[in-house]
Amino acid sequence: MKTRIICCKAYAKAFKVELGEEEFNLVWENIVQIGRKFHELYKPHIPGILDSIPHYTGFKWTEFAPAEVPIYLVDTNGPSISNPLTLKVREDIEYMLTVLAHELIHVNMPGKLFNNELVCEDVVNQVTLTVCAHAGISAGIETIEAYKKVMQTNGFKSANLDLEKTTVKETLKLAYTR
Repeated sequence: MKTRIICCKAYAKAFKVELGEEEFNLVWENIVQIGRKFHELYKPHIPGILDSIPHYTGFKWTEFAPAEVPIYLVDTNGPSISNPLTLKVREDIEYMLTVLAHELIHVNMPGKLFNNELVCEDVVNQVTLTVCAHAGISAGIETIEAYKKVMQTNGFKSANLDLEKTTVKETLKLAYTR
């Protein structure tokens, strides 16, 4: 599986339709600047991220993902999304790498495999923590841990997967064969 970072002005403009041409051009310059910095960080890390995701999920890239996933960089008030993979630019480019890993896990392991969106996010977050630790990425880990605590405070019980022993796919098979 391959990924490719794309800075597409027309796509980025769709997230900032309320801005005039001059204002948007400033936003666009920022997207391009951050994109260049992010690309330098991304290049050495992406092979390890792409290799470790199927290792921990148990799903081959060919099961659900296209041969190449474009990664669109945008400036948005909303979150990053996995389809099409749209990554929100941030000054903290290491955090962007954590978010990219998270969204790539969604690409590798679609939500339709789970009966509940919260369960899906919980599992994806656990895989994200493991993949990022494997890749030596620490930014954003505290955000995922805080999200997990909020979910638990609201009565959600985390799956607490041991991804070093059992992949997500194996865990799902066990859950459905009981």
